[in-house]
Amino acid sequence: MARQELAQAMIAAREALPKHRDRKNRAWVAFAAIGDAYVRFAVSSPRLFEAAFVACAAPPAAPEHPSAWEVLTDSITELVAAGAIAASRQAEAPLIAWAAVHGLGSILVGKSVHAPIDVDAAITSTLAAVRRSLV
Repeated sequence: MARQELAQAMIAAREALPKHRDRKNRAWVAFAAIGDAYVRFAVSSPRLFEAAFVACAAPPAAPEHPSAWEVLTDSITELVAAGAIAASRQAEAPLIAWAAVHGLGSILVGKSVHAPIDVDAAITSTLAAVRRSLV
């Protein structure tokens, strides 16, 4: 359930975007929106975020719907279709993006860095680094 709430937050962020005429720009803006939503979900609902990723020996009773992973992979597919990233990067891109936003969310929730962190600046710089790594 917690992961579904995360996915719903990502979808809501993507759907709230104004329409862009340029397909490549639209794909990047949507990609950034779902990454931003991922980290902001972690910050605004830290216990739910932690619960979403607790290791569990039993498989889920039902498939996640919506699935945050599928929201991400759909966004990567759109980046490829728009010509924003090479098709050869499609397989590795989701893990790169997930690791970055999940890592940032975990750092912010766990307060594992003892220096003050500007959440907005951290999200912006992390998403910019992910974009640079994919092109």
